[in-house]
Amino acid sequence: MEEVTTQVTWIEAIAALFGLPGTLLLATRGRWAGYGFLAFLFSNIGWLSFSWDRSHYFMFAQQVAFTVTSVMGLWTWVLSGLVDRCSMTCSSSSAETAHEARHRSRVLCTRDAGRA
Repeated sequence: MEEVTTQVTWIEAIAALFGLPGTLLLATRGRWAGYGFLAFLFSNIGWLSFSWDRSHYFMFAQQVAFTVTSVMGLWTWVLSGLVDRCSMTCSSSSAETAHEARHRSRVLCTRDAGRA
C-alpha cells in the first residue's frame, strides 16, 4: 500500500511541476509560448491519473476538459504551423525557395483576409 501512495505522490508532484512551465511559457507570449500547451498536456495526464486513483471524479472531469483545451492549443500554436510550413515547402516549385514560398503564402493570406 505504501508503494502505491509513493507512486501517486510522485505523479502529483510531476503533474504540478509540468503545469508551472506551461503557465510561464504562455505568459511570455514569446517564440516558445505554444509549447506551454505541451507542458500542460503532460500535467493533464498526471492529474488525470492522480484524480482517478484518488476517486476525485469532478477533478477528473475538469482535467478531461483541460486536456481537450491543451490539445487544441498545441494544434493551434505549434502543430498547424508545422503542417503549413511542411505543405508549403513540399508544394512549392523546385525553383522557389522555402523563404519565397512563405512570403507568397503570407501575401495570399493577407490578401484573402482583406476580403473577409
